[in-house]
Amino acid sequence: MEEFIPMFLFMCIAGVLILRPVTKKLGLLIEALAKERMAGVAPRSTPAALEDAQVERIASALDRLNSRIDLLDDRMGFVERLVESRPRQRLTG
Repeated sequence: MEEFIPMFLFMCIAGVLILRPVTKKLGLLIEALAKERMAGVAPRSTPAALEDAQVERIASALDRLNSRIDLLDDRMGFVERLVESRPRQRLTG
């Protein structure tokens, strides 16, 4: 069971390292598309307003995801420091 702890930590850290830049770039892309639509289009009809609402929901969801990934990164750092500071011993006694 102890063998899975380092693998789990590695997978979590790798997930954060891979997903955080991707979500940031995706958020910036969505924001740029939303600004471009707002600047280049005349008065909008109802379907266009729905698309903007969807873009805003996606952007807010990405912001929440980014903050959760930051929180996970902080927690993983704490767990790593905690594990490294203690001597290695068995969990079952």
